[in-house]
Amino acid sequence: MGSQKIRQHKKNKDRMTNSNFKNFLAMKMKNIFTVTICLALAGIFFATNDLLGADYSYRHEGRHDPFKPFVTAKAVSQSALDPNEIVDEQIDFSGMQMFEPGQLTVVGVMHTSYEPLALVEDQTKKGYIIKIGTLIGKRGVVTSIDDQKVIVTETAKTRSGKEIKSTIAMKMKKEGDK
Repeated sequence: MGSQKIRQHKKNKDRMTNSNFKNFLAMKMKNIFTVTICLALAGIFFATNDLLGADYSYRHEGRHDPFKPFVTAKAVSQSALDPNEIVDEQIDFSGMQMFEPGQLTVVGVMHTSYEPLALVEDQTKKGYIIKIGTLIGKRGVVTSIDDQKVIVTETAKTRSGKEIKSTIAMKMKKEGDK
């Protein structure tokens, strides 16, 4: 009988390899850690309840609301709006509307049988061809192309509906001018 128990013990010992033992230890440590955390949380919960008492209520008088944002948008009343303020339309700009007239330089003018054309460059020296009626910037339209300049007329609308027109002359620089 005794030798049979010894053989059984050796079989069990052989079955428990090093990796099995590590897995077994890891599982036991995980269980111990989980129980420890649960006991700690329970202790905090009961200690808090003992300190606060059953009849605790939060008093918010004189305290800052923790959920109120620090920065708020200013309320704008209709009477505070300036009727002469220029209002921009909410449209998507494309092509030459991405450039304001001051960002472009006239480098050439060509007169064709149909209409005059102007060659303009942006700051990266990329060239564009414009003609009369081309939209430039947020509010500008090419109204005239002469031998040495391009005239852009900008029309802005105010809150009251009044139109303000301004003219911008884009002059061609002569050789050597900066």
